[in-house]
Amino acid sequence: EDHHDGHVVRGIQRIGRERGRPPARCGRGGRLGVDTDLRLYRARKKCRDGDRERAKDRKRSLYKQSEELFRGVIASSPRNGRAYVGLAKVLERQHKIELAKKVCEDACAATKGETAHVWNV
Repeated sequence: EDHHDGHVVRGIQRIGRERGRPPARCGRGGRLGVDTDLRLYRARKKCRDGDRERAKDRKRSLYKQSEELFRGVIASSPRNGRAYVGLAKVLERQHKIELAKKVCEDACAATKGETAHVWNV
């Protein structure tokens, strides 16, 4: 995993300790909300790294990794609007416009239009 993830995890753990609360279980399969947030963070970071990369093969690889991470979040949390939006954006960067539109439609159906993240695309 990315070396910055350790800082993020330690920060989240510190906040939990300061609040005196253990992380609550949420989502399917008993995944912690923190786990979903970290996977979204990693997916967005891979996408940003792809934006900055000059080598086409490496850029393509980073976008593909980002896409897989977003799809993993959607599989475990199908109502997570942030995952759909991130996936649509990474697909757009790969010039897969029709697929990105389909993801946006799927997001609206999955979230029943109740998630603001989907409407900010």
